[in-house]
Amino acid sequence: MPPASRNRALLALALSVPATSLGSTLAYAVVPGPIGQSLYMLLRAWLALFPLVWLLRVERGTVSWSPLPRARRREAWVATLVLSLVVVVVIFAAWELVGRDWFDVERLRRQAADSGLGSRANYVLFGAFIALVNSLMEEYVWRWFVYRRCEELVGALAAVPLAALLFTLHHILTFTLQFGLSAGLLASLGVFLAGCAWSACYLRWRSIWPGWVTHVVADLAGLAIGWRILFGE
Repeated sequence: MPPASRNRALLALALSVPATSLGSTLAYAVVPGPIGQSLYMLLRAWLALFPLVWLLRVERGTVSWSPLPRARRREAWVATLVLSLVVVVVIFAAWELVGRDWFDVERLRRQAADSGLGSRANYVLFGAFIALVNSLMEEYVWRWFVYRRCEELVGALAAVPLAALLFTLHHILTFTLQFGLSAGLLASLGVFLAGCAWSACYLRWRSIWPGWVTHVVADLAGLAIGWRILFGE
């Protein structure tokens, strides 16, 4: 890769990837409370808008809906179904085998109550946002934008774990603070493996949609476990 293109990819990553880690650090550790949450949301907005600005102003590209190639749609959706089933099995198996022992259920219930998620209605609204909206934004940022920058730096295959690692960094901090060290690292490992799968989906089909569907399924499985923890059903 020409040095100019490499430097441009590095700059794009430097201006985008740290936003979530910085936001989590401010919100959970440095200035918890309204100020920290406001800064967190500001940095999240930056992360959502920056890839679009980069596409239009730096790359001089055009916006698309990340369509699946017509000739490979059947292959993509069959693989998405299989991967989704694997994700569900892995998540519930991990919870049953180790999650029950590693996660402090009472701590999670207190945190949910403190954050306003102690009612079923609020939890459903939160879950809908996480599973449908937040997951889509993450696929757009971390697979379409970050993965492609990593690909420019290290090549297609090596970019899969690299992009997944960058995706996982802010989760490590957030999960460790929320769940404790052991449970936080376990959850972060799951995020890394999922990030590898979703980056591989983007590499294979050059579309965010197969990864997004599997991402939604993964979030719903995690939210179902959260529902059982909070409401005992």
